Amino acid sequence: MSKGRCLLSSGMVVLVWALAPGRAFAYIDPGNGAYMVQALFTVIGAAFFYLRHPIRSLRGLADSLASRWKRFRGFPVEAPQPTENSAENVGSQLCPHESPE
Repeated sequence: MSKGRCLLSSGMVVLVWALAPGRAFAYIDPGNGAYMVQALFTVIGAAFFYLRHPIRSLRGLADSLASRWKRFRGFPVEAPQPTENSAENVGSQLCPHESPE
């Protein structure tokens, strides 16, 4: 830090110290307390929704690495079960009016 900046910072600290009252007779009324609680819940909620996507991405990455590690070590990896509309079952579904040949 340069000498000028250090002097400026020190001067600001002394100015704030000189202008600050010795005792502050203040209280938090219920309206301000409720506002602070609301702000706290808002910050927590915003953090939850903001971090949900990165956490989901990290979980997917961890699952991918775990399955690669299992394959590398020779453990059987569970294949996803085919669903009703998956590509494996498309040929096996017959229309009700068709009969198998």
